[in-house]
Amino acid sequence: MLASTVIREARRAGLPADSISPTGSLRRYSPDIGDVSLLATASLPLQSEVLTGFGRLPSAVGVLSRTPSSVTIATARGTVTVHVTSPDQAGAAMAWHTGSRAHTDQLIVRAEHRNLVFRDAHLHRANGAGVMAFSESELYRHLDLPYIAPEMRDGRDEIAAADAGALPTLVSDHHIRGDLHTHTTWSDGRDSLETMVYAAKQLGYEYVAITDHSERAWSSRKLALNDIPRQRADLEGVREKINGIQILHGIEVDIMTDGSLDFDDSTLEGFDIVLASLHDHGGQEGSRLTERYLQAIRHQALEVGVLKVELLPSKTSDGFCEKRYRVKVRLLGQEPRTRTFNL
Repeated sequence: MLASTVIREARRAGLPADSISPTGSLRRYSPDIGDVSLLATASLPLQSEVLTGFGRLPSAVGVLSRTPSSVTIATARGTVTVHVTSPDQAGAAMAWHTGSRAHTDQLIVRAEHRNLVFRDAHLHRANGAGVMAFSESELYRHLDLPYIAPEMRDGRDEIAAADAGALPTLVSDHHIRGDLHTHTTWSDGRDSLETMVYAAKQLGYEYVAITDHSERAWSSRKLALNDIPRQRADLEGVREKINGIQILHGIEVDIMTDGSLDFDDSTLEGFDIVLASLHDHGGQEGSRLTERYLQAIRHQALEVGVLKVELLPSKTSDGFCEKRYRVKVRLLGQEPRTRTFNL
């Protein structure tokens, strides 16, 4: 959110950058984001103006440091470092600032073996002559490698795999068959149930579950017990109107501080799918939070119709448990399939 806010403000301010993109651990989708860094591309005469402009954005409360090619600004939500490069080195700079350090160290060595120098976000020949690298694909091509996706750049065996033509295929949009966790205007979602289903169908999904927040959730809006029949009628109307996608009526029910679920068993049994989530830590220690999850797992109401949903506790660094689901679901007459995933 911080990166997108800064990028949006920079565009609204009309900063003379050709592009502004996230880099670093954020771009690599690392589990732990160590910093927020961006890369802006601009012609050399405009680079100083770009860096100055970032320090004057509405979210910037101060400039912590400044070099000819970067600026670090302080915001209420953390620091942001913005690097700037010229378009002809955009690919080299993007790879350099994306990392990881172990990955770029290997690229440095590989460049040396090809009479090239890859350092400080630039690529040039050993004699100092510049080498164009407008894109990362072009940079990797100079190093006799196929493009390596940021998610793989951990500095382990990805370069050897690329050399051997054995890079794995990453999950992409066309692999996603459906969504089992969505919110609508029945709780704190932005769009109506019908709009959400239309969007899911346009994405090519085979199924979508509508899982609004239960009535004691901490969300700004929630689905009250008395609203469930009305939402169910709304959903049935959408089922009649939109064909070619399976629509599941679900609920994201809160796990209360005593480990019970927000709605009673008879109410939960009326849903096609039940997700249970722990939003309020209630001042409890990590061990008690985990026990609340375990209590929810043992709750018989979580086995609903042809769907079996279990919560798998996974402690984070602050002792809070993130949401993980094992969902066993039968769709379109197929045999049940079990998948474990984070939401």
